[in-house]
Amino acid sequence: MNNRYSFEEVKDSAKLIDAWWTVKIIDPIAFRLTYLFANYTNFTPNLISLFALIFGLVSAYFFLKGDYLNLILGAIAMELSFVFDCVDGKIARLKKTGTQFGAYWDFLQDRLVQFVALFALIWGQYQLTGNTDFWILGTIYVFADALHRTSSFHMQNLVAKEAGRTPGKCTKEEIEEILAQYAKTHSAWKAFIKRWLVKNRLTSFPTTIETRVLLFFVSTTLNQVYWGLVLAVVALAFLTVIKSVMSLRHLYNISSNKERDFPNID
Repeated sequence: MNNRYSFEEVKDSAKLIDAWWTVKIIDPIAFRLTYLFANYTNFTPNLISLFALIFGLVSAYFFLKGDYLNLILGAIAMELSFVFDCVDGKIARLKKTGTQFGAYWDFLQDRLVQFVALFALIWGQYQLTGNTDFWILGTIYVFADALHRTSSFHMQNLVAKEAGRTPGKCTKEEIEEILAQYAKTHSAWKAFIKRWLVKNRLTSFPTTIETRVLLFFVSTTLNQVYWGLVLAVVALAFLTVIKSVMSLRHLYNISSNKERDFPNID
């Protein structure tokens, strides 16, 4: 059987910029699954999304039990859910079968899995220890996560619109233009690091994906859910502040460049 898609085409279906955990840990697995599914099955992106949902709910079931063995099983199931969540997007981009509904459902499903797993994790630990602090920390985590996502979304839109780009989308050509502008306004070593990150598809800062990994994988496999919640909340708060500051600085630089290009003649 002749393969319809080469492995290079599969790799090209990845996002141009993505989270460190996704690029370094998940994608090597997701690329191979995408290659197999695209060439040897008729699986649709929506069907693969269903696999992600099932594994996410299975992880919640294990987390609900609370003991260490089930925490490990829940962590594994959660990462498998994330693998399939990455595969469905790659299949959609590779086969050009993505839809607005599919993208919206993928977003909703991701939030559903996160909140169900979080509730199960907190409930399981509360039943095991009787410590009500888990509920308090869980509530703060939900608030911090929502604040970070909302802040990041609006800042990205503001920066994109100010720079004359389509919010949420960036082509390879636009990325090259951004890198060229960055090199003009920053030192050589900062420009080098920025180009290296882009070349390797890596974000400049950790994302909510890394905070989820910290909570649902690292803290569970180490049996330190309480401190995982604490660190996840602190990390989200720090990322919200630092990314907002960096975005505001970027907006200021864009506005300053425009003023130099079009000086006020009044």
